[in-house]
Amino acid sequence: KNPSSLDGINVQIEVVAKVKQVEKQTEEQSQALTLGNLAWKAFERGDYDKCLELSKKSIELDNTFGYVQFNLALSYLITGQTTEATIAYAKAISVTKKSVIPKQTFEGAINDLRTYMDKFPSKADAQDILNLLTEEVKTIDNN
Repeated sequence: KNPSSLDGINVQIEVVAKVKQVEKQTEEQSQALTLGNLAWKAFERGDYDKCLELSKKSIELDNTFGYVQFNLALSYLITGQTTEATIAYAKAISVTKKSVIPKQTFEGAINDLRTYMDKFPSKADAQDILNLLTEEVKTIDNN
């Protein structure tokens, strides 16, 4: 507001925009995503060995996709490879914590694990993993 009707004032406005540059997906990332999606299709068909194979190839190309890490872990669990499953779940949790959408990824893993537990109720080893994933979601909600 100018208090004087006779004298002008000079107003300068500087506008600064903070722009996030989106990195273009690399060829390896694209291939890793495709392999990860094909691995899940194999899982849905019940071809757990194929899911393991494709998930491992996906992770070799890009190990930053939490959902692929979780698919690998769940496939290990279903095939009775509990030590490998535990190690894979630990890696999946670590990767997912650093991701852009950790809560959604954890929730997807929880839903998949619950479905597994419904189909194979004798697999009590999954309960500890389920509890851990649920705690991760609570931690995200509290932050």
